[in-house]
Amino acid sequence: MAVKAPEIQQTNTQGAWHTVDTDAVVRRLNVDLANGISEQDATARLAQYGANELVEKKLKSPWAILWEQITNPLVLLLIFAAVISAFLGKADSVIAISAIVVLNAILGVVQEYRAEQAMAALKKMSAPLVRVRRGGRVSDIESRSVVPGDLVLLEAGSIVPADARLVESANLRVAEAALTGESQPVEKAPGVIADEKRRSATARIWCTWAPPSPTAAVRR
Repeated sequence: MAVKAPEIQQTNTQGAWHTVDTDAVVRRLNVDLANGISEQDATARLAQYGANELVEKKLKSPWAILWEQITNPLVLLLIFAAVISAFLGKADSVIAISAIVVLNAILGVVQEYRAEQAMAALKKMSAPLVRVRRGGRVSDIESRSVVPGDLVLLEAGSIVPADARLVESANLRVAEAALTGESQPVEKAPGVIADEKRRSATARIWCTWAPPSPTAAVRR
């Protein structure tokens, strides 16, 4: 018999997740903070929302990226201009335009290839196992099995498996270098953040996300 997933309220009228208090978040996620969601709820939510993982995508080869760069409409326009200049005997224009096309292609290939490699590395950093509380019991599950409403238990050295709202913490600091380049761990604490403070509240934001790693223990 199919199990229907409990409905999670996410209407815009209720405000963004970071602007509402813990009780409101708990109600919207339909979760019991003492015991967590049940295994039946977790199975239903996994079926409804899908696995907690980045979508698999085959990496493009450098040649494929180069072809995309060359066939860009603006690049084709430059190549056409270079051909016209060649017919008119303007060697300096041909050299200048050709240099621009080559440099643009090289930079485009390097940047896009690095971006794809970074995404692949980001996925490899995902936590293989996550400690959660479900049905009143603590267990280790695969990070891809984490669903909305799960109570994730973090400790020093853990990798945050997904976007999360802090409920309880103790001297929590998160290493965010992989995402923000911040060299020092950033302090995190539960609490509501007003929209106007969102941009400047990095040091005290309640939210954590994959794949930063806590450098101090957090209870939930």
